[in-house]
Amino acid sequence: MIEEAVFERIKQDSNISSLPQVLAEIIRITDREETTAKELADVILKDPALSARLLQVVNSPLYSHARKITTINQAVIAIGSRAVKAMALSAGLYH
Repeated sequence: MIEEAVFERIKQDSNISSLPQVLAEIIRITDREETTAKELADVILKDPALSARLLQVVNSPLYSHARKITTINQAVIAIGSRAVKAMALSAGLYH
């Protein structure tokens, strides 16, 4: 429950930016064919801002899932590594 409160707080603060090291690692591991959703989720969890953004996007009307997605692993599975990579790149370029 505390984790959800932290992510909610981060979502509300638009001044938090993603860590360049995390973005570089996401790019590196998504280029490998054998990368699992758990590996990608573990990297994303190192960056609270990116984690919050991912949960916000995956629970938006754009993806309209039947139930709320609450974990990063579920989010990665729901939208795929390609979309996660694109989101990480856009977040890195934006900030």
